[in-house]
Amino acid sequence: MDFFFDCPSCNGSLVVDDACGGQSTACPHCLKWILIPASTRPVVAIPKKEEGAPSRMVIDALMVRELEELHANHRKLQAEYDDLELQVQKGRLLQSAALEKQLKSLLSERDALAGDLAKVEEALATRQSELEACRTKLHKSRNEQQVLIAANDRLERELREIQDQLKNALRDKTH
Repeated sequence: MDFFFDCPSCNGSLVVDDACGGQSTACPHCLKWILIPASTRPVVAIPKKEEGAPSRMVIDALMVRELEELHANHRKLQAEYDDLELQVQKGRLLQSAALEKQLKSLLSERDALAGDLAKVEEALATRQSELEACRTKLHKSRNEQQVLIAANDRLERELREIQDQLKNALRDKTH
């Protein structure tokens, strides 16, 4: 008699003969090898086949052939999967190599820019020193200008005083 049970791996429904309990087989749903549980039913005599129905040996042979085809397909799919996995790994390696090359290029560019930056900073420091020297000269020139303006103002006052004195002296002489 037939015995029904579920695959412990994929929960697919399976039917086997009661006498197959304890044997292993591949699940037709997930293709994983499973152990057929022993039937809890008492063993009963196998009923005679109906007239015109295929014999148990024919059915078993067909099932074996189908199982072999499934195994072959599984091996083929597994090989394709392994090839794809290898291609993915190669792709990752190539991508990693490309990224590493790009990183080296960026690091080289960064180093070149750091060198340029150091030159610019050095030129800036020189310009700042020159600017500070110009400011000092300007400050000194302003101080000198203030001294000259003060001296000019003093001389103009003295000149006016002398002019006033001359005017007064001329007035006194003419009177």
